[in-house]
This record gives sequence, C-alpha cells and structure tokens, in this order.
Amino acid sequence: MSTPSGDDGAVATAQNTQKLSAAEVNLDEKDPVYAEVANISEVEANKKLHNFGMLHRWDPNLSNDAFEVIDEAKEAHDIKAEANLVGEFVENSPYPEVRAVVRNYDEDLPCNTIRAWTIGMVLGTIVCALNMLFSMRNPSITITTYVVQLIAYPIGVGWSKVMPDREWNVLGVKFNLSPGKFNIKEHTIIVVMANAAFANTGYFTDTILAIEKFYGFGYASAIWPSNLVNVAFMYALHDHSPSDPSKSNGWSIGRYKWFLYVFAASFVWYWFPGVIFQGLTYFAFVTWIKPNNPVVNQLFGQYTGISLLPITFDWTNITGYVYSPLISPWHAIGNIALGTVFFFQIITCAIHYSGVWYAEYLPISDNHVWDNTQNLYNTSKILNDDYTVNPAKFEAYSPLFLSTTFGLTYGLNFASIAAVISHVTVFHGREIWARFKMTRGEMDDIHMKMMRKYPKVPTWWFMCVLVVMIAFAFAGIYAWPTHLTWWALILGLAISTVWILPIGLIQAFTNIQLGLNVFTEFIIGYALPGRPLAMMLFKTYGYITMTQGLAFVQDLKLAHYLKVPPRSTFWSQFIATVWCALVQLAVLKWAEGAIDGLCDSEQKNSFTCPGARTFYNASVIWGVVGPKHMFSPGALYVSLQYFWLVGFLLPILVYLLAVKWPRSNIRFLSAPLFFGGMGSIPPASPVNYLTWSVVGFFFNKYIRNKYRGWWMRYNYITSAGLDCGLAICTILIFFTITLTNTDIPQWWGNVDIWNTMDMTDTAIQKILPTERETHLHRLTYINGQRTQQQRLAGRASRDELTSAQTQNTRSRAKSDAPTPMGGERRPTSSRKSPASSAHARKSSLENLLREGPPNGDLLPGLSELRYKVLSSRVEATSTGMSEYRIYLWLILLNVSPLPTDEYLSLVHRGRSPADQKIRNDTFRTLATDPLFQRRVTEASITRVLNAVAWNLHDIKQENPLTPEIPPDLSTGITCESALYVQGMNVLSAPFLYAARSETEAYALFYHFVTHECPGYIRGAMEGVHKGLALVDKCLSLVEPKLANFLLSKGMHAEIYAFPSVLTFCACTPPLPEVLHLWDFLFAYGPHLNILCIVAQLLMLKDQLMSSPSPGKILQKLPALNSEKIIGLTIVALRKIPDDVYEELVSHAK
Repeated sequence: MSTPSGDDGAVATAQNTQKLSAAEVNLDEKDPVYAEVANISEVEANKKLHNFGMLHRWDPNLSNDAFEVIDEAKEAHDIKAEANLVGEFVENSPYPEVRAVVRNYDEDLPCNTIRAWTIGMVLGTIVCALNMLFSMRNPSITITTYVVQLIAYPIGVGWSKVMPDREWNVLGVKFNLSPGKFNIKEHTIIVVMANAAFANTGYFTDTILAIEKFYGFGYASAIWPSNLVNVAFMYALHDHSPSDPSKSNGWSIGRYKWFLYVFAASFVWYWFPGVIFQGLTYFAFVTWIKPNNPVVNQLFGQYTGISLLPITFDWTNITGYVYSPLISPWHAIGNIALGTVFFFQIITCAIHYSGVWYAEYLPISDNHVWDNTQNLYNTSKILNDDYTVNPAKFEAYSPLFLSTTFGLTYGLNFASIAAVISHVTVFHGREIWARFKMTRGEMDDIHMKMMRKYPKVPTWWFMCVLVVMIAFAFAGIYAWPTHLTWWALILGLAISTVWILPIGLIQAFTNIQLGLNVFTEFIIGYALPGRPLAMMLFKTYGYITMTQGLAFVQDLKLAHYLKVPPRSTFWSQFIATVWCALVQLAVLKWAEGAIDGLCDSEQKNSFTCPGARTFYNASVIWGVVGPKHMFSPGALYVSLQYFWLVGFLLPILVYLLAVKWPRSNIRFLSAPLFFGGMGSIPPASPVNYLTWSVVGFFFNKYIRNKYRGWWMRYNYITSAGLDCGLAICTILIFFTITLTNTDIPQWWGNVDIWNTMDMTDTAIQKILPTERETHLHRLTYINGQRTQQQRLAGRASRDELTSAQTQNTRSRAKSDAPTPMGGERRPTSSRKSPASSAHARKSSLENLLREGPPNGDLLPGLSELRYKVLSSRVEATSTGMSEYRIYLWLILLNVSPLPTDEYLSLVHRGRSPADQKIRNDTFRTLATDPLFQRRVTEASITRVLNAVAWNLHDIKQENPLTPEIPPDLSTGITCESALYVQGMNVLSAPFLYAARSETEAYALFYHFVTHECPGYIRGAMEGVHKGLALVDKCLSLVEPKLANFLLSKGMHAEIYAFPSVLTFCACTPPLPEVLHLWDFLFAYGPHLNILCIVAQLLMLKDQLMSSPSPGKILQKLPALNSEKIIGLTIVALRKIPDDVYEELVSHAK
C-alpha cells in the first residue's frame, strides 16, 4: 500500500480530518453506522479495510466483487469510498442478508417479564412433553420452534389486552403483569426457551429407552443463517408495515401479509402429498412403470434408490434432512449437490455394479445392517446376558454387511472429520489467531457495540454449570454399571471441546452441521470394544455435548441479533433446559407404565420407539461388534480407512489452488461439505439433497443476484411461511388422521406407489436360498410322504388329536391345575412345577422348528410339533406377530418355499380375468381391523389374489374338458373352479398378515385353496354348502337341544355360518385369535373348522335359547376366544361318529 508524500500528503491529511456528510457515505444521518464513520480518517479507514480483508480473505459468504471494490478503494485512498465501505462491511454487517434482516439499532424494551416467562414455560412444558411422547411413535411428529414462535404471538398480544398494565407491590416486590405491548424481546426470550428446551428431544431419553427396552459469542463475526429466518419472522409478526417498492423490485406488500399468503398456500398444498396423492412425495414414476425390476428401482428409486431422476412435490421431502433450502448460502448448496452426484450416484454405481462388498446381494441404499443370509443382523445371536459380545458366537454367526451407500457414508464421515481439521487450519487458522491477538473490540460491528451496554454473563456462571455437570457425569458412570471408564469420559468431553470450534465455524458460515457420531463410535469401538452401554454414553458426551453447545451458541447469536440482554438469555436457556429435561424424563417414565408394549415392534398404537431402536442398534453394532470387525485389516470395509487421508489432503490441495487463483470460484469449494454435507444418506436418499439444492440454488443464487431487493425483503419470510404452513398442516393431519387411524383415500396414487421394490426395500439383484429355506424343504418333503389314504381319511390327525388331548389332560392331572370340564375347558399348557414355566414349552416349539426333530426322526417330529401347537400357544406379541409362525404353517401344510421369481412372474402378468371382481372386494378386507390395515395394503391383497387367479386360469386351460379331477391326484381344481369367489380376500388376509413376504403369503394361500379347500371355489361353491350342512349335522350330534331350537326358528347354518365356513373363521375378530385358531387347524386339519363353528354356537347356547330373536345374535358372532373354541372343538370331536368325520375331512376337497 502506497502512502502520500510531500504536499500531496498534507492535502490528503487535511482532507482526512474533515467530517463526511451522510450523503457522501450513502447513509442516513440517523443511522448509527454514520456516527461511526463520519469523522474517520483515511488512514484509519484504510487500516480497517486492510484488517477486514485479512480476516475475511477466505470468507465464502463474500463475493469476489466485494473484495475487488475494497481493493480499488484502498489503492485509490478515496476517503469517501473507504468510509462508505467501512460503514457497510466493518461497522455494519458485511453480509447483505444480515443487513437486510437485522436492524442496526436497539430499542429499550422489557424482556425479562412475567408475561414472557409464563408463556415460555407453559408452551415449553406442553410442547416438550408432546415432542417426547410422539418421538416414541412411528411415524413421529415434532412441533418445531417456528410453531411456538407463531403461536406465542397471538397469546402474547392477547395477554397484553387482557391483563392490566400497572405496577403491583406485594411484600415489597414490585412487578407488572403486562408492561405495555407484547414486544419483540419478550418474544425472543420465548423462542430461546423453546430452542433450548425442545428443538431436539433430549438425547438422553434415547439412551434410557435403549438400555431399558433393548438393553459465548465466539462466532459473532459469522452469519448463522438459520437465525435470519427467526429474525425476519419476528419482525414480520411485530411490524405489519408495507414494503418500499423502490427497495424490493416493485413489491409493496408487507412481509406479514406475504407470510400469511405463503403460510396458507403451504398449508393447503400439503394436503395433496400428505393425504390426497402421496405419490407426489417420492415421484419416482420410472419405478411405477417397473415396480419389480431391481436395477430400475435401484437407479430411479427415491426411498432406497439413488434417484437418477430426483422429482418431488413435497416440501417435507425437500427440507426433511437439511432444513429449508432458502437458508443455506449458494456455495454450501453447490458443494452438497456436487458431493451428492459424485459420491451417491457416480461412485455408488461404480461400486455397486462392480460387485464390491457383495453388493449384488444387498440393497443399493438403506441403513440396515445385514448378515450373510440376507436377513437383518440379529444381535441377540452374539450377545451375552450382560450385553457384552461373545466372540465364539460372533464367529459362528456372521460378519456385518452394509448397503453400498451405507458403507460409503462411513468412509465419507471419516473424510469429513479429517477435512474439518485441515480445512479450518489452512483457510481460517490465520483469522482465528488474528482475532485472538486483536485488541478487544477492534473489529466489533455496530451490533456488538450496541450490546456493550448490557452486563455480560460472568465466566464463573458458565464454569459453575460446567463443574456441576461434569460431577453428575462421573457420578452417573460409577453409580450404574455403564462400563464407561473415567478416562473415556474425559476423552469424550475433550473431543467435543476440540471439534466445537471447527465444526461450529462451518455451521456458522453454511448452516450445515457436520456430525461426530461416527467418529465417536469409531473411537470408543476401538478403545472399549464389546461395551454397548459405554458406547452410548461416550457418543452422548463426545458428540451431543458439542451439538447442544452449538445450539446454545446459535441461540446466543439470535439474542445478539435482537438485542436481548445476555444475562436474560443465559437464564432462559438454563432454566428451560433443566425443566424440559425433567419433563421429558417424567413423560418417559409415565409412558413406560401407561403404554402397553412400549417399544415393541408391533405395538398396537405404533409406539415402537424408532429413535431409541436406531440408537440401540448403533450401540450394538459399534459397541459390541466394533470397528475392528469392519475396518481393520482383513475386514470387508478396510479400504474405507483411506478416506481419512483423502479427507485431510483435499482441503490443502484446494487451498493451494485458491492461493494461486485467489479470485476464482475455487475458493468456494469446501471439502468438509463435499464429503460430509450428505451425512443423512441413508436413510435419506439423493432426491432429498438434489431437490433441496435445486430450490436453494434458484433462490439463493439466481433470485439473490437478479432480484436482490426482493430477495433481501422476502426470502427468509418465504422460508418461514413454507415451514410454518407445513408444520401446522402436518400436526393437524397427525392428530385427525394418523392418530385416529382414519383411512386416507384408497386409490392407486396412495396405495400402489408404496409397493415398488424401492419403497419396500427389496431391490436386490440376487437372492440367496437361506439355511431356513433348505431346512423347510427337507421337512416339507418328509411331511409329504404321508400316504394319500391318511391325508384323505384324516384318521392320523384325529387319532393324534385325541391322543394329544389325553396326554395333555394327564399331565395337567399331575399338576395343581384342574382337569377341564365340558365347555369350561382351560388353556391346555401344563405346568410341571413352578420353575418349569410355559415359556420353556413355547421355546421348545421354536427350537423344534429351528433345529429339527432329534436324531432326524421327522415323522415322529411332526407328531411332536402338532402336540406342542395344542399344548402351548405359539409365542407371539399382543398383535399376534410371531417370528416363526409362518414357518410352522409352511411345515404343517406341506408347502415348499416358493422362489420369489416364480411369484413375480405371475405379478408381472398384471390384471387377471378376475381382476374386476377382486378389486370390488379388496378395499373391504378386514376394513375395521387396525392391526391388519397398518400391516397389509390393498395392493398386496390385490396382487396375491390376481397371482392365484392367473395360476388357476392356467390349470383350467391345461384341463379344459375335464369335469372332475380326483383331489388325490391333483390340486382339486377343475374346469368348474372359479378364479375368484367373494370371500377369498378375507381368507387371504391372515396369510398376508402373518407372512414375512408376499411370496410366502401367496405360496400358502394358493396351496390352501387348491389342496385344502378346492371345493369351496368349485361350481356353485359346493364345498361351502357341504360344510354348512355339516354344521347343522354336527350341532345336532353334539347339542341336539340347541340344534332343534335353531331349526325351530328357521336358523339353518346357510343363513348365519356362510362367512365363517368360507373364511375358516377369519371374518371374526380379533386377528391374533384367528391366527392361534389357524395354528390348531393347520396342525390337525382345516376340516375341523366346521366343529370350531359348532363350538362357537355352544359358547352362545344360553344366550341363544333365551333370546326370542337368535338370528340377531348370529348376524355377528362375538369376538373369538381361540382357547375356548379349541377346547370345545376337541370335546365335540369325541361325539362325532366315523362316517360323519369322513364327511368332515372330504367336504372341502
């Protein structure tokens, strides 16, 4: 920098001392910035601009044009230009978005008021409790601080109108319930309390659930972009004045009114992707065309695919993982878009389709951990009772396998953590050091200067909180068996302390926070292997401490922007945090006692604890299995360790290039964002990030550059309106539709779009035959060796049943349990001693299925299997779901596992000739059963029924002239068989509900229809009518008095029992009882369903015979009680003569 000399220097000096007018520096005389630059000398201005350029040399939020203007003014020593630039960049904020949103003056307004604290604490308590409760539900819902900010405004305004504005004096304490109008600083206190209390539901609750259920202003120079939305929204709510068209590209509408328009539009629009046409959320139309092509679904899928055509019309899908795209600056958006395309489309395809990591046997993108049989990793197979790993069990079980994007994400996490350190060092190290050395206040802007009038928070306040919390941490790890050592706790806190500055600096510039979750898991996995509880705590102290710290810093910046006194901010943060932690803990403990089956995967109200489950799975994978088995030499994913080196070196390369070409766009490249900005993939997919990038680039690059006035005035208000409209609509939908189990419109756009391989996470190129399938092949083959005479006569099953009942009764006689009498038959499971519980017997049933019969004696093993079904109930959840029931059915019905491709070939044929009849019924299938409706879609029922219809069609085509085919020689299907009859939809329902896949359900249902009850769909449903006649006949044999009474009333079985015969009682709820009844029927013969119906009549005997209108009672049978029905069925069976029993066995054939 040259300096003037001689006479010219004297003239320059004289000019430098003159006071500059407001017009000369482009400022208003009332502007506080003008007072700072009016008397500035050229030397001082030049120095400030020099220091500014040094500190902001690599600031990505400043354009190259800004630096060129500063350099030109410095070189010309133009005092007017320099003073103007000092006012714009140094005294005011250097960022146009901040200057547009944040006012550079302060108003003396009360903020620490009873009104603010009352509203803040009440809203905080209510919303904190609701967020905690619904975080345990799937799908969950979060009430955001934008919603609180919106709701608090009318409450505060209403308070000021209702409460008197007067000073009260109670025992010498003076206070005012309503000190003037509800103001912006009070509103800020409420928002800060909300952010501190429940911006994210307390991480500690996930730790508790996982254990119990599964085992200062240091960044003042930066923007913190998300705060600008809160600030703009705050001013819009409190200032309803119109805009100046000359400053906003001709727009005069006020920001408050514009917010209401955008809010209303967002609210109305979300009803379409949220309820009316859910296909708008993941608009993967290519997968709709080819729903069962794995490669197409991998490439074009948007849920578990890589989104080569990213299209969505749902704001939740755009903002779901990185918040509003209108917040982050364009350079951050560009880095993330570049990283998404490069890593999660190009590199992912290269890895996946080259067969690396056994990718052809795995999904291309999901966040599950798989074993070597293509099943989800079963951690119970490798754990000891104290939740530590058993090395022998691990070696005997399986390594861990990850989807391609999931594996790649770990490498990118390694790279981003290394890149953060080198990037901040080379790009911002000098700035950090220079600020450390600068005189206090030397480069303070106008906002910092205005905040000096408020007392600071003493350092000892923070230190006291720190010491107390560390003491609690040490007490916690030693008071309970956490397996976390003292040095590991210190290490975790040290990691948070070291990384909070570099990660916070990047967040402050870009609004993107990089995570330490993988890094902390990696460190503790090596340091304390095999300790999942220690891993959870270490992750909390090493990662969440930093995250919460940055959240508090961000709130401090918000208060700084809105000129709220620091001490008021401190206490609002502190009290709200402590109080909300207690509220969350109280809600959690209440839920554990009040919600039955909390965190069960099939919990009836969907309180399945998805967050805690994910947290638990991560703790087991990293804490139990550990990184040694994944990333050490010899492990499958060891090559990902190179990402540490790549991540560390890339920022250095970018820096060297930026130094060589300092005004090129190279300086906007950010390696941490390039590697780690897409950290939520999976479960996010590229569609989330790419659509976010397109929208963000449009607003924050195109509109910002071309329509700067509009952008500065309306951009952040637009973001707030979109987010608030969506949030309110989501809450309304949740409480009125989701929580009440109200059906949304059932049509293709809400049903079939969810049944692609992409949406069902089944887009896998190669399917392995599992060990279980091989075992089932062996069992079902031997099961099929029973002679046809035995299968026809059913004598073996009848003898086995009566023998089993006798054996079971004798075992009960030896115990304290009474022998069942008549219709009052008790559950059949026996208890040999208090120590020998029914659980052991149930476990033996599962063991027999898993391991096969002793010594390979399969025929006796089948008899034992049937006996165990009778003597003890299949272990299942309260919703009837069992891990092994479907395999039990496959064995008992002699159904071999069906290759998925065989089923898909039928599905691909599309609509069968019976499709219209099928679709007339499917929407009614168990329509009032919430368990069924949550688990099985109409599309699944339609596909299975159409596949069966196609198969029946083909059989009929093969035998077009055959009037009858003896059922002992074929399936029992003839040319007279229907492709579909009304009621088959209900008959298919339990198979679909219990099965793991549609293929299993189809195999069982097709076999059942063609082998067990082909007569039910032949001719005029002749088998059903035979069954109805048998109901009357059997009832007259078992209970003649009741039979005669019903006949006297004209109540033949044809009138009331048709659905029960046709559907094998599946038409009568509850579904879990139907499944238990079917266990019995499949074990001893589906023909016994006729006697089960008779048993239900026996249970209603007294009620029927005392009623003048028994027909009304029989119009809708009472809820099934499978235990009683099975007991009465066995009693009735003893009264059935052999000839009638033969009719029972053969009536459906």
